[in-house]
Amino acid sequence: MESPEPPLDSSQPRPPNSGVRHGSEPRSASIAAWRTARRAICALSVALCAAAPARGGEIRRESVEVLRAFTARALERARVRGASVALVRSGRVVWTGSFGVRDARTGQPVTSDTVFEAASLGKVVAAYAALGLVEEGRWSLGMPVRTPALDVDARCESPSLVQLLSHTAGLGNDLSARRYRPACRPGASFSYAGQGYIVLHHLFEAETGEPAGRFVEDRVLRPLGMTRSTYEQPEPEGRATGHADLVLGMFIGCARSADRIGGIAAILIAGAACLWLNRRTWKRFAAKRAAPLIVLEWIAALLLLVAAGSVTIVPIEPWSRRVLLASSLHTSVDDLTRFVLELMRPTLVSEATRDEMLRPRVDVDSGIAWGAGIGIDRSAEPTTYWHWGSNPGFQSLIVFEPNERDAVIVLTNTGGGLDFLSDRLGGYNMAKEVARRALGINGAWDLLRAAPQ
Repeated sequence: MESPEPPLDSSQPRPPNSGVRHGSEPRSASIAAWRTARRAICALSVALCAAAPARGGEIRRESVEVLRAFTARALERARVRGASVALVRSGRVVWTGSFGVRDARTGQPVTSDTVFEAASLGKVVAAYAALGLVEEGRWSLGMPVRTPALDVDARCESPSLVQLLSHTAGLGNDLSARRYRPACRPGASFSYAGQGYIVLHHLFEAETGEPAGRFVEDRVLRPLGMTRSTYEQPEPEGRATGHADLVLGMFIGCARSADRIGGIAAILIAGAACLWLNRRTWKRFAAKRAAPLIVLEWIAALLLLVAAGSVTIVPIEPWSRRVLLASSLHTSVDDLTRFVLELMRPTLVSEATRDEMLRPRVDVDSGIAWGAGIGIDRSAEPTTYWHWGSNPGFQSLIVFEPNERDAVIVLTNTGGGLDFLSDRLGGYNMAKEVARRALGINGAWDLLRAAPQ
């Protein structure tokens, strides 16, 4: 439930304006000014960091009709522009829902065929392709990884394939780097690393002699009938446009020109207003008292801009057009559901090989572990398996429980900015809320926040 903003207390006395010389204002004036600034900051903090949904206890597993209405409300609360959702129960797709618009400018509706950026969900698909080579005997999970892209000190151990897949190779998450230095003794701890899947990208190409994206498509996507899925840029027709808060769009260069101009104008106006207020503060108070108040005024102005930018959702351009197994998967909810069904009842590899993906390799946090390519959530019963995807403007989530063969798949075209401050904003937070209701499981499915208690 969203926490209400604390009301501003208007009962505090205002400092007197007359009969007092500069530098001799009573102490109560400074206290009143400080209280006013403090209340403003508290109100903005509450607005940015709205309370998380209630956690703990059991969650009712909703019917399809109730879940459809719940999802629509969750979409609105999270300020998500468009989403596709699929629900699997007992191995059958019992519901697919489409909500909102592909692009806020055109108003074209989302359908089950709409293609979204699935971002890091491409890692799960790539890991599954790697398991196929393991089953064929061409690779082994324990084999040391050697490739020119990997900068291993001569005195150190090379990471193994399973360490790449489970984020225990000691690599980083900077996808713009060209060479990658693993830990000297990999395997000790978890560190989420997109670079591990770029190294996997190079391994596929060295092994097969063809582009890694095309190899994974041929080995996994096409055999499963995922005809609308690709690691390359899809055709514009039927593709969703990403949406993010204006703050993110301005500072990573993805926002459209008109939105950037509007954001810059807002910054200039806020700066001019703050300078005008600074001058009045300086004239009214002595230097020792004015300086901290002026600092507070600038902090308040910055928080106001951040708050306004975080609730202003705008369309953005694709953040990257590189083909990367770590981040460039594009797919529809129908296609992604086919892949999740495959993970629950494998056909491309044996169940024993699939189980190597699901076996915990490293503990991450309270209730969270990681397998060979997928997250494992033991914070609630039963254990579930999950992965998320997050590129600027797109956020997604898959969660499945293989014993009962239940799953939820959510793709959205909103998020990736300041929503990491809040448990309420953005597509990823909305997806977790829907998954909890759909499965009746109070899972965490998150690396950044503690598991529900």
